Amino acid sequence: MVSKSWQEFLEKHNISADRQAASEQRAHKFIASLKLGELRKARELTQQQLAETLGISQASVSELESRADLLLSTLGRFIQASGGELQLVAHYPDGDILIDRLANPEQATQKAKARTTSRKAKPRTRRKVQTGESTAA
Repeated sequence: MVSKSWQEFLEKHNISADRQAASEQRAHKFIASLKLGELRKARELTQQQLAETLGISQASVSELESRADLLLSTLGRFIQASGGELQLVAHYPDGDILIDRLANPEQATQKAKARTTSRKAKPRTRRKVQTGESTAA
């Protein structure tokens, strides 16, 4: 079988640029409406593959896919692990606004871990009021 380019196929079947654009828009809308599990499947990934990329268990991926509510950082890591990039867009009648605080969910996760680690690293100090002595807790 002879391999043909996509452009040759479109020309052979007289598919106009408008029809191509409409088809592409429908495909994007369909993909945009997928649930996380469907999105993962559309990307031809298994839960196990995604789990390995995320550094979590397959059961945790299954749980993420069934949640009705996710943190944006969690969703961002899921999307990144499946090869994409999460963008949050606010749609208003007078225009769209890209919210860029989500630019790097991995960085947000690292900052959160650093905060947790720094809290654990600091020993708490108790002071005896009467004597003024300090003791580590």
